[in-house]
Amino acid sequence: MRTAQICFVSLMVSGLTCCNNIPDCDDPNTAEFVVQFVDSLKTSPIVTIIDSLWVEENGVVLVDQDTVSQIGLTVNPLDSVTTFILKVQDEMDTFSIKYKQNQLFRSELCGPILRFSDVEILEHTFRDDTLLTDELLLDVVNYQVFR
Repeated sequence: MRTAQICFVSLMVSGLTCCNNIPDCDDPNTAEFVVQFVDSLKTSPIVTIIDSLWVEENGVVLVDQDTVSQIGLTVNPLDSVTTFILKVQDEMDTFSIKYKQNQLFRSELCGPILRFSDVEILEHTFRDDTLLTDELLLDVVNYQVFR
């Protein structure tokens, strides 16, 4: 009986070791450019009522009447520039972001991964803004607009 238990435990341990060879396909990169609205003193996020927000190139409406302090905007993976138009109350602002796409093949199991880097603001009509990071990463604010 004792030999059977040892055999079973050995089989379980070797089975668990095999499972650890599965690659981790989680990736911290994203296609979302996160915009945060901050008070004019540049101290804390503020809630902003957005009337509408759309992509200039194709007219796709991303937001229609929403209240947010930050918002994730998906960039166009088929281009290197995306322009957004934001309407808040009676003000209309435009901002264009430029980026590079890098496609990596992580593994056969995970497949290809698309990363966006070298992000820069080409133009904007905001009174004051700051680009915080030049990579699109999960749970990271990329751009602050001061209102």
